[in-house]
Amino acid sequence: NQPPTVLINSPTNGGIFNMPVAIPVNVTAADADGQVVQLTVTAQSGTMSTTIGQSNNGTFNAPWQPTIPGNYTLWATARDNGGLQTSVNIQITVNAPSPVSISGRIVDRGSLTAAAVAEGIAPGVVSRRLDALEGRLGVKLLLRTTRRVTLTFEGSAYLEDCQRILRELGEAEASVSLGGVKARGHLRLSAP
Repeated sequence: NQPPTVLINSPTNGGIFNMPVAIPVNVTAADADGQVVQLTVTAQSGTMSTTIGQSNNGTFNAPWQPTIPGNYTLWATARDNGGLQTSVNIQITVNAPSPVSISGRIVDRGSLTAAAVAEGIAPGVVSRRLDALEGRLGVKLLLRTTRRVTLTFEGSAYLEDCQRILRELGEAEASVSLGGVKARGHLRLSAP
């Protein structure tokens, strides 16, 4: 009796993701002389372990949205009808949301608490990250009261610049990925 084979198709080993993100997880398992009866996918970090999902047909395909940044080991374990088991793993990194993303979410959502919920982190973390960003820049970006959050003049200018930069970065990445770069200009050929 041969043990099952397991392949983590996505994400790729060494992948880096920025929160918030839904990471596509695709795992396949096969058994040459039997049948895969259970396929389990888990994520482990230094502080937690969670089951991403299970399947009883040798295929698992679902998004995983981590709520805590860190380095993760994704494990895929398959068991066949003969009781044999195979496990494989990959390493990925999930980065915390950028301060720009957080400050934008605060403005979009109208409060630190709503921004924290949208980012999947605690409100205190949002507040500390905003304080750190404002401290680094040396200006107040937001005026906070118990009832509302509003942009300062500097905050508005900073947010507009950051949104423009992120948009341009996305356009730059899109233009070079999947063959998006096209040759332009004149081509001269000489032939005998």
